[in-house]
Amino acid sequence: PTQFSIEPGGFVDVQYVVNVPEDFTGSRWIAFLTRAEGGEPAAVQEQRQADGTSIQFRFQVVYRTLLVVTAKGTEEPRASLLSLRRVIDGDSTEFHVVVRNDGNSFFRASGRVEIRDASGQAVKTYSLARRGLLPGHFGTLVADAGEMGLAQGEYLALAIVDFEGDHLIAGQLRFRIE
Repeated sequence: PTQFSIEPGGFVDVQYVVNVPEDFTGSRWIAFLTRAEGGEPAAVQEQRQADGTSIQFRFQVVYRTLLVVTAKGTEEPRASLLSLRRVIDGDSTEFHVVVRNDGNSFFRASGRVEIRDASGQAVKTYSLARRGLLPGHFGTLVADAGEMGLAQGEYLALAIVDFEGDHLIAGQLRFRIE
């Protein structure tokens, strides 16, 4: 069925068939969306066009489940590190690393941010939270540095990301502790 209802605490078995063409390469995905039946939309917005047509947007809480199919052996993993930012909130610091999946298959990116002092020595290392990325999509990996506890001076943040390819990607950011 494409649409069905489930009582609270109940369940329904859903079966599906995926036919993979012979020339299939990389990853493809499908999203299953679920929402509460009869729930009122959180917001409704309507836009009227000059030609008399109208577009109505209804916003509801929806849960998404992804099914990813990958033809093993056809993956061509590629990724780009688009940006590295230091985000300060009070005494707490995070490093945000934006990565784009430029390849043809799904991957789970992970890595670390190394903090190096003026002499190039690594003085701190923070893990980047692992994140899955679909082909053509981008996402932000976050390293929670908390209270860094660094002395005054110049530092280099070096983000190193493993995207399950045959090499790593990296980006750097210079910053100063006053």
